[in-house]
Amino acid sequence: MNTPDASIEQRLALIETLFEKSDFSAVLQICNDIIELDDGHFEAHSERARANQRLGRLGDAMSDLQVLIDLRPDSPTAYLRRAALNMELGHDALAVMDLSRVVELGDGYYLSTAHFYRAIAYHNIGDKEASRRDATLLPNDFRFFVKTKDHGTRQLSRQEVLDLAS
Repeated sequence: MNTPDASIEQRLALIETLFEKSDFSAVLQICNDIIELDDGHFEAHSERARANQRLGRLGDAMSDLQVLIDLRPDSPTAYLRRAALNMELGHDALAVMDLSRVVELGDGYYLSTAHFYRAIAYHNIGDKEASRRDATLLPNDFRFFVKTKDHGTRQLSRQEVLDLAS
């Protein structure tokens, strides 16, 4: 979409439709065009990371997530996304570091998800006590999806995470 008269907002508005059509190459082109105009455009880097992840270009996705962290170091979103990607790649110790940052930031919207992911990451690196500690902080009815290198994608409840930690 190299239309010079299309505003950044108009370009961004197309992205969700393109994701629905699985046209990730078009998403990348829009994001690249925006980043060429404004290399610090948070949303363009965020959407480019998502498109790259869908295309299996995980290194490129990681690079954009790092840009997001550099742009907004006190925003938990990119840390959480990078942690999830690191867990998918089997880099659980790196995930723990990012998830600890999310917990440190203290944004209530992200805390349960951070504790959930961190409990799984701790379990994967063999720290059952830390895994159990995070799992006990989850609401009783908590259920969430996690994708790990060794176990693929699955949904786990708080109780299932506690069982893993035992």
